[in-house]
Amino acid sequence: MCELKNENISYENEKEFFDKNYNISYYDENLPKPSNDLIFMHYISSCVIYGLGALVLFFNPYFKTVAQNFQYSYEVITCAFFAYLLFAPLFLFTIKPKTIYVSHSIEVMNYILKLVKREGLKKNLTSAEIIEWLKPTYKQQQSLILYFVKFFFGPQLTIWSIVHFSQFQIYLNKLFKLISFTQQSGYDFTYVIKSSKLLLNYRDNIYLVLFQLLYFFDCFFFAIGYCTELTFLKNRIRTVESSILGIVFCLACYAPFSNIVTTNFPWKHSEIVMNVTSNPIDFINWVFYAVALVLIILYVSASFALFTKASNMTNRGTCKIFPYNIVRHPAYSTKVGLWWFSSIILVKRLLSNANYEQICLVIFCGIIWTFIYYMRAITEERHLSLDPEYREYTKKVKYKFIPYLW
Repeated sequence: MCELKNENISYENEKEFFDKNYNISYYDENLPKPSNDLIFMHYISSCVIYGLGALVLFFNPYFKTVAQNFQYSYEVITCAFFAYLLFAPLFLFTIKPKTIYVSHSIEVMNYILKLVKREGLKKNLTSAEIIEWLKPTYKQQQSLILYFVKFFFGPQLTIWSIVHFSQFQIYLNKLFKLISFTQQSGYDFTYVIKSSKLLLNYRDNIYLVLFQLLYFFDCFFFAIGYCTELTFLKNRIRTVESSILGIVFCLACYAPFSNIVTTNFPWKHSEIVMNVTSNPIDFINWVFYAVALVLIILYVSASFALFTKASNMTNRGTCKIFPYNIVRHPAYSTKVGLWWFSSIILVKRLLSNANYEQICLVIFCGIIWTFIYYMRAITEERHLSLDPEYREYTKKVKYKFIPYLW
């Protein structure tokens, strides 16, 4: 694809250039309603792709391990697929959305049909010519990666959100039982403060309730982002990350691909137990729990800000509200910051045992994981910078990770 390099060109012209050359969700609003033939083609193409996606999930060994966290995973996928079969025609043929003009399903189906029918494939082609023939068009490539992103991340984030919510309910019930026990025993707030055992039970339960609730919201917003792409939600996908580095560094952070990294660079840290001293009632431990909770809140606030736009490897429009009005990558900086912060506990324990070799390993693995997230941010910015809206945003928000520093 060509790029617009003339700095004197106006923002409106840049946007027009971006929309016509890169934005896969762009269409001329003056177009008439799509024809019934085009709608039918979109519907059939979507049914085939969603059906193939469901089959891949059903027979994927890794997804089977993920699905074990929620016993109705396959039933939900099956019901969702048949719900689309039954109700999509009612919506599509009634509303006749103009977004069908830029149907990702049709783009993918056209590429599949090209391969099946061998359209344009001549005899006695060289290897280079065959590779060139296999290459999809820009929109086909974007659509193929888009569906990979949806099918890879969508089911996982949906299941993880359910798991976090169920854990939230478990810890909330434990907290209610603790409150009930305190009331039935006739203990007041003053007694709880004086009783180290009761106080620690309250602290641990409240922390775990908030921990699971916050991560539920984080996964829930991303699940919505992966499973939807609607104009009224303002989360239409403009572009998808297609560079090898961008895809590699993103997938390296998610299982099963992250298992390769963790096997070689096992950065062991705990976001649950924050006791830096052997006595959990020590004031320093309260500080650690408080700081960890603040970092998690800041991390999840980035997901709240993205809302329906939340998803990896896609540009759905630039988010400009807190915390994205402070730094450009608040989720990455707070997540990695929390991991380094919680590593202090591990390093302190290793120091007490004079295990310097393990300390060096912890620091080295931390540097590797920090580099991975740094590269995620760099490749992400390179992708998003195709959009003039994001380039305007970077002029206003100058810092990537740490306000006034970096």
